[in-house]
Amino acid sequence: MSIAQVSLALAFVIGLIVFSAWLVRRLSLLPMSNGQTLRVVSGVMVGSKERVVVVEVEGNWLVLGVTPSAVNLLHTMDAPEQVETAPVVSPFAARLAAVLQRKTP
Repeated sequence: MSIAQVSLALAFVIGLIVFSAWLVRRLSLLPMSNGQTLRVVSGVMVGSKERVVVVEVEGNWLVLGVTPSAVNLLHTMDAPEQVETAPVVSPFAARLAAVLQRKTP
């Protein structure tokens, strides 16, 4: 009987954790950036766990070297007036869109 009680209590606690996570996401209680003060412009992998990232902060671009243990400022420059970015579409997304368009009458 005690194993059943422990299992029931464990299931209740796990359910409470899942419900709390759902509630936090549903009510947007997590702090979210509105994208006005900080924006990731671009990034590229330069190693297995290393990246070079360009971040825009208040009209300035910061070139950052990001590793698992540190973030280092590599360069600072003024942001260009207009940067045209092409939408990134993965091959899977393009193929899925084509299949979905074919199936709709």
